[in-house]
Amino acid sequence: MKSRPSMVKLFDFIVLSVHNSNIKTLNMYVYKILKLLLA
Repeated sequence: MKSRPSMVKLFDFIVLSVHNSNIKTLNMYVYKILKLLLA
């Protein structure tokens, strides 16, 4: 799989979430991303 700009933006958002200590939000997005990748 080629790395896509959208994925980079997603990871940037995740990093920001971690810095903001939004652990619940982070977990929700990780769950959604995993569902999308494994779908």
